[in-house]
Amino acid sequence: MKIRSFAAALALVGLTAGPLLAQAPAPVAPAGVPVTAVSEPVLRLAREVVEGSGLAKTFDAALPDIALRIRQNFANRPEIARDMDDTLVALLPEVRTRRGEMIERSARAIGSAFTEPELRDLVTFFNSPTGKKYVGAQQGLLNQVFQFLEPWMQQTSEFFLTRFREEMRKKGHTV
Repeated sequence: MKIRSFAAALALVGLTAGPLLAQAPAPVAPAGVPVTAVSEPVLRLAREVVEGSGLAKTFDAALPDIALRIRQNFANRPEIARDMDDTLVALLPEVRTRRGEMIERSARAIGSAFTEPELRDLVTFFNSPTGKKYVGAQQGLLNQVFQFLEPWMQQTSEFFLTRFREEMRKKGHTV
């Protein structure tokens, strides 16, 4: 469920930050991470958006899921299960220190998609009572959306396929 929540939050960010996807590709750093020039004032505001929007919380929520996946990779070793669990729990604080990397990368992406005045507006919104209510309700809303998404996709796929076949038949094709 947490993985789905993380994916849903990222999807929501993708929906609400659509301009990110419309940009031309940025130069790529040696590690394969796009590099975008963002001024420090813009970056500071973008970091506030990452925190205020709840996006940073999704990074925190992802860590136990990562630990669980590591644990599942070694499930065939029951003789080391206790040591694995103890080690994974002990490493979580160290791994949490990497949270800043995702905040920084996210801030750069958001900072390159919005102007400084737009970022100020977002910060103001996320600090407002309505913005805080939105962030607080976001997870539950995303869970509701995902309950409907799969059946909708299936139904829409069937509709699309049926209509596609009908139109192809009109053109003399059987598919």
